[in-house]
Amino acid sequence: MKWFDKLKQLFKIDIRDSFNITIKSNNTSKGVEYNEENKSLFINLEKLSPAKKEEVKQILREAVKEDDKVLLEQKSEELIQDFTLNENSKKAQLLLSYWKGKIPPDDFEALRASLYIRKLFQEGVSHNVIYKLKGDILKKYGPRGVKISNICSSEYFETMLQPLYEEMKKDPDFSNEKFIEKYNIIINEAAFAVFINGFMTVDVVKSVIQEKIQRNLKYGIKFVNIHGIGKRNVIKIREALSYIEDIYPDISKYIEEKEDIIFVKLQFINYSE
Repeated sequence: MKWFDKLKQLFKIDIRDSFNITIKSNNTSKGVEYNEENKSLFINLEKLSPAKKEEVKQILREAVKEDDKVLLEQKSEELIQDFTLNENSKKAQLLLSYWKGKIPPDDFEALRASLYIRKLFQEGVSHNVIYKLKGDILKKYGPRGVKISNICSSEYFETMLQPLYEEMKKDPDFSNEKFIEKYNIIINEAAFAVFINGFMTVDVVKSVIQEKIQRNLKYGIKFVNIHGIGKRNVIKIREALSYIEDIYPDISKYIEEKEDIIFVKLQFINYSE
C-alpha cells in the first residue's frame, strides 16, 4: 500500500495496517493523534501547513483508488471537516466486493458512500447529519447517486439486485451488459416500483401494489413497476395482477418473464387519483 507508507513517512509515525482515519478542522485537537486501542488515526487539518494539508488530501485520494476504502467528505465553509476511511463492517466489505466491476464506477462510489450513511443511520446519528451527507452525494453523483443511496438504505442491493444478478447469470447467454439494462430500470424507476419478497403473502402483495398505484397516481405518475425473483414470488405477482385488473380494467400491462424472474410494468393512461 503506497499511500499507507506515504502517510507514515509524512507524519513519521509507526502504525499498523488496519486502522481508521478521521480528519477534522478545529482548533482544539492536536495535529496528529494515533489511538492504538481503537485503531484510529486523527489528523487535524487546521494545525497543518498548507503544503501538508494538500499532501494529506492526495494520500487519501490514493487510498480510495488503491484499497477501495470508504471515503466520505463533509464540508463546512469550504473546509474539509471530516474524511472517514472505515470499512470494518464485514457485510459492507462483502457487498462492495460483490459489486465491484459489475456496476458503473460512479454508481459503485455512490454505493460505497451510501453504505457509510446507512451505518450512521443505524447507529442513531441525527437526521440533520444524514440529510447533509445525502446532500453531499447529490453534489458529487447527481440525482442518480441519491437514487442509489435510497436503494441502499432499503437494502435492495442485497435483497433484490444481487439475487437478480445471480438468477440472470444462470442463462448461457448472460452478459453484464444485459444485467445493466435491468439494473438501470430499477435504479431509475425505483421510487415508482414495488419489490416483492418471500415474506409477503398474496394479500400483502395485492395491498402494496394497490397502495403504490394510488400513491403514484396522486403525484401524476401513470405507471408502476413490479419486480419479483423466485418461483413463489412470480406466482404471487400473477395472482395479484388478476386482482388489480379487476379494479383497473383499462390498464396497459407489459410482462417480461424468464425462468424465475418477473418484471411487470402497469400503465394507467386513462386513470387519475
